Amino acid sequence: MSTRTILVALALAVASCGGSGPRVVSAPSLADLRSSARGSSDGEVVGQWALAERLAPGGTADGASAACKRLDAIGHAGMWASLALAVEQEAHGDPRGSAGSYVAALTAAAASPEDDAPLVGWYVSRHLLALRAGVADLYTQYKATFEELLARPGHMGWRAVAELEDWRAVEAYDKALLTGDAYDAEVVRRMGCSHAVRIAGPFGHGAPDDRLRAFPPEAPGPWPGAWAIDPERGSVPRVLTVTQNRCLAVADEQVQDGVFYAETFFPTRGDRELIVAVQGATQVWVDDTPVLSRDVAEWGSWQRFGARIEVAGGRHRVLAKLLSPAASVRLLNPDGTTAGAEGDAEARAPYTLERPRVLEDPNPLDAMVRVAAAGKAGSLASPVRAVLAAYAAHVEQLDDVAATLMEPLVQP
Repeated sequence: MSTRTILVALALAVASCGGSGPRVVSAPSLADLRSSARGSSDGEVVGQWALAERLAPGGTADGASAACKRLDAIGHAGMWASLALAVEQEAHGDPRGSAGSYVAALTAAAASPEDDAPLVGWYVSRHLLALRAGVADLYTQYKATFEELLARPGHMGWRAVAELEDWRAVEAYDKALLTGDAYDAEVVRRMGCSHAVRIAGPFGHGAPDDRLRAFPPEAPGPWPGAWAIDPERGSVPRVLTVTQNRCLAVADEQVQDGVFYAETFFPTRGDRELIVAVQGATQVWVDDTPVLSRDVAEWGSWQRFGARIEVAGGRHRVLAKLLSPAASVRLLNPDGTTAGAEGDAEARAPYTLERPRVLEDPNPLDAMVRVAAAGKAGSLASPVRAVLAAYAAHVEQLDDVAATLMEPLVQP
């Protein structure tokens, strides 16, 4: 399928719209929704009908209009109902009305027990960000709602929380609500960033297969100041001087291409579930245990951004393999709020030897990617779910994954 086809399909979906294994949840067909929803007073059923008319094969504009009129007649406070109205309003050039419906959908997603709530939350948060150009002071209008959601995200998903926190930080900066060191400290605290990240490198020869090799920093224990000279390139891998601006740590030194490693430490009191997310990492270890792996050679794996783990009480080491000398390390609660685990860079202080437990994959796309990788994208529960997943893949710059997820919906 061509790039143009996928972009058209995503546009029709509104302007651009883990664990034990892939799970397919049954969903009613468009015909079943038409039959059951026309006379229904359940806004969620009618909302799913409205979305299916716009996104499912065989859906019609007249059907979507009829479903939205039914929603107006019965009320529409739920996640699917609010999302359907937001989609319809945005498609018909009503950014202000669409923004209000998206905010309602985000609020409903936070309270929803459905598995798709994090995908809806991610989709909605991205569309709200896109509407900033068309709705003046959008964040200010809904500030109280956003602050409540950021304090208690419920089930809207950690990726949606990250988007809202980024937006909140931009608003605070633009309006000078905080400035200087106070602003920097607030951003680091709220986003769960470690403020003590060390970086070492470069290792290897700048060749593509370097990413598949293991280098000395992966070994347990403290790093030396420098490692043995590279016999082929003549460079000396070493611990680099780093400047950290809020969450992002960047090496100050001019270095050659290669593999780099980022390291930080954090304490916990008692057992703790966390999401560890390292920007740009191809592999992540916690307490010398692999917790995340992704590589451009593995189809669809780049969407694995965070690892959900359980650690025992004590001091813990986070190590990440990078392809550039820059990284941010975020330590979050499973709902996306900051874990409040301040990092440190005391490399020679001991850390726990108890292995963390890797829990269910927290990345909302993971199950859908695995289904698609197995050649079963057509078995995804519903066209709506496929579009939500395809949009998230598009946001992650995985348009090949997005195309695969959308293909069953656009085939003649």
